[in-house]
Amino acid sequence: MSKRSRCRVRWLVLGGAVAVAGAISLDTGLQLAACRVPGPALVICVLSVFTTLTAAGDVLADALTTTTYRCPVPGCSFRARLRTTDPGALRRGQEAAASHPIHH
Repeated sequence: MSKRSRCRVRWLVLGGAVAVAGAISLDTGLQLAACRVPGPALVICVLSVFTTLTAAGDVLADALTTTTYRCPVPGCSFRARLRTTDPGALRRGQEAAASHPIHH
């Protein structure tokens, strides 16, 4: 996948996450308002729902647009995560994962 298409995918996922988070937050706010929840608690609940769903969208966008190289040593948790698709950077990521000095 090219760098340009990865950027498009990332922005589409983030835009969709914000739209979905906004709609669900609005619905939550309306339901809580109908139950006569006090204003400060209503604001806190709506913002927390919005923030959580937007953060989940960010995690999804990262998962779809990053390349991860893991250390080949069994039991080692070292990873190199790259967002770029530049062949030189990808090669350096592979080399870093394969030859890092400390195995966790």
